[in-house]
Order: sequence, then C-alpha cells, then structure tokens
Amino acid sequence: MTFLPGQSGNPAGRPRGSRNKKTLVLEALLDDESEALMRRVIGLAKMGDDVAMRLVFARMLPPRRERSVPLELPRIESEADARRASADVIEALSAGEVSPQEAEHVLRAIGAAAIVMQSSELGERMKWLQERVAQLSADRAPRQIAAPA
Repeated sequence: MTFLPGQSGNPAGRPRGSRNKKTLVLEALLDDESEALMRRVIGLAKMGDDVAMRLVFARMLPPRRERSVPLELPRIESEADARRASADVIEALSAGEVSPQEAEHVLRAIGAAAIVMQSSELGERMKWLQERVAQLSADRAPRQIAAPA
C-alpha cells in the first residue's frame, strides 16, 4: 500500500513537536536541582576535574553555529566582480582567515548574486531583441502608397 505525498502512514500517531516523556521527567527533576548541581560541577572543575571542566565550558561557551565572515568583497555588478570576489574568498581560505564551510557559504552567496545579475542582463537583451524584431517587422511590412491626387 503506497501513500500519497504528505499523507501519513499513521494519522493517529505521535503529534508533531510532542516531547518524549522521559525527557520531560528528567527536565522536571533537573529544574529543582539544577543550580546545586551546576555549583557542584563548577567546584569540581575548579579543583581540576577534566570532565567537569568540559561540561562547564560546553554550557558556558556553546559552539558557534554561525558567525559573520570578516571579508571585504567588491560590489558584484558584473561577472568580473563575481570572479574577483570568488578569488578573494579562495585567497582568504588558503590564508586560514575563513574556514572551508564559511568559504562555501560566501561563494554560494556570490554565485547567487552573479545568477541574479546574469538573469537581469538576459532580460534586458531579450527586451532589446524583441524591440529590434518589432522594428524590423514594421520596416518590412508592405506600405500602402497613396494615389496621386
């Protein structure tokens, strides 16, 4: 039996976004004791416990998901600008100024800007061609010559 796209195989199943009962119970237990536990873990970290230190730093300084990339790129108004900006990103990557993932994100943005620029350029060319074809058609249309009076 196959299901249509977007149709659940178990419509009476677990609602989307509902939380696991075990997680809810553990969170309720921790809510009451979290401050005391955190103080204890910080105390262990101060005494040199490596695991406690990792826990404290993981909570105090969570890993960064996104950050702004400190690159000065040219304004992308032509294909040459997009090539120059891409070369700047590759240079920053090779110098270690940005991570490979950050470089990938910036290069995607540059590529998107170049595509938008190219599509608007193509639109202008199409408009010019349509006007030119209309003009040529009008020039070649048979003209009626008025009879002399």
